[in-house]
Amino acid sequence: MRLETTKSVTQRAIATVLALALLPIPAANAAPQRDDTQTEATEAIGEVAGSDQLATRNSVTAHKKDKLAARDVLATNRYGRVRVVLRDGSTLSLGSNSRVTLLRHDRAARETHVDLSMGRLRSQVIEVTKDGGYFQLTTPHANLTVVGTDFSVDVNPTRTHVVVYSGIVAVKQRNREVAVSVAAGQNIEVTNEGVGGLQLTSDDVERESIALTALEGERLPQADVSEPTAMAAIATPREGRSNKRRNILIGVAVGAAAAVGLALATRGGSSSSRPSIPAR
Repeated sequence: MRLETTKSVTQRAIATVLALALLPIPAANAAPQRDDTQTEATEAIGEVAGSDQLATRNSVTAHKKDKLAARDVLATNRYGRVRVVLRDGSTLSLGSNSRVTLLRHDRAARETHVDLSMGRLRSQVIEVTKDGGYFQLTTPHANLTVVGTDFSVDVNPTRTHVVVYSGIVAVKQRNREVAVSVAAGQNIEVTNEGVGGLQLTSDDVERESIALTALEGERLPQADVSEPTAMAAIATPREGRSNKRRNILIGVAVGAAAAVGLALATRGGSSSSRPSIPAR
């Protein structure tokens, strides 16, 4: 009887060991569960649509069709150009010797924030119609807010120069609340000392600013002069026809500019739902 009991105990022990060996792998060694926060942070927010010469994404050469994620940094050398298309259809064209950070782009919420630390950037923004949505561009000197606009920004160490081709851009100095509405056909400069006065944009100046971010082989708008001149604040007599046309365009836009500019300025700084912009 004692022998049979010992044999039974041994058989039960062996059975227990075999059963344990067949148990599923513990959760600690299983495949990691999906992290929605991490997925959102790394989800593609757009892609590279084209480039000339050397352009980089996070210090690695950028190629057409490369996917972009939030916090990506795009940069170009002295001959480089790069164009990206965001998920909402907005287009960003970066000129030479430039650097931009794609801080945020949420297509569903229509919230976009990009930072241009140096160089030239043209932004062709799809109209923002969603309540609380915004498109914001920051530079070392200025905060810009738009709801659907085509404009370019040129940044150097001393100033930010804004040229608006269509729509209206609310422009204000960094860490200031008062915004200036810049309408199509106008341009303005912002420095650490403040926001300058509005200027009319001649056709040759507009054409030159567009050329600074165009990819090789692209057709540019025709100007009234045969050769682009240096950027000037005062129009020359040859630009009379151009500025007359622009005065008509601005006259139509300026009536709405104050109201729209106020709304943009509110979106740009006072709304509690907006993320605050870190001070430099």
